[in-house]
Amino acid sequence: FILVACAASAFSQATFPTPALTGIAPLCSKAGTTVELTLRGTDLDAPVAILLNERSIPVKSPKPNVVSLALPADLKPALYDLRFVGRYGVSNPRVFEISTLDTVESPGTNTKPDNALKVAVGSVIQGAFKSNSPHWFTFEAKKGQSIIASFDGHRFDTRTELFVAITNANGKELARMRNGVMHFVPPGDGTYRMRLNELMYRAGDD
Repeated sequence: FILVACAASAFSQATFPTPALTGIAPLCSKAGTTVELTLRGTDLDAPVAILLNERSIPVKSPKPNVVSLALPADLKPALYDLRFVGRYGVSNPRVFEISTLDTVESPGTNTKPDNALKVAVGSVIQGAFKSNSPHWFTFEAKKGQSIIASFDGHRFDTRTELFVAITNANGKELARMRNGVMHFVPPGDGTYRMRLNELMYRAGDD
């Protein structure tokens, strides 16, 4: 009786690993592409698949906490619940977007105007602020072209808030983001600069 009681007590106190997904990068990609998805969390051992809503997509893991995810071409553009499936089961969801736009990864070395990364209008920019320095970009635009940029961190479960400003080559501010939306009409053909920084200058993987 004593042995059985001790065994039952030990079993009741045992904890079993449960996958917990605290972050992913990147946050979006196009259907029909293969993306290397970096996972952050605990108990993310032996990846088997990624669930996008209820759809299971097999994955390969080229290195720890990274999976190679081949996105089916028939995925519809939308926000999806992404879950990790591995040795210890299925994780909690994180938000992942299937987009129709090309994605540009900000390397984090573009922290000064002279090192600005060239992007095209009609792109998604992704990245992380590893320091409190801003990220700089340049883009070509035509006079009178209507350009809209938007960011909503709540859609992706991130606390990040962006400050965005567009300047000309002389550093004069021409437009800035307000309440997550920016509308810019170029005064002439040319190259413009765009500065992004976290509103409170917070930094980190999120």
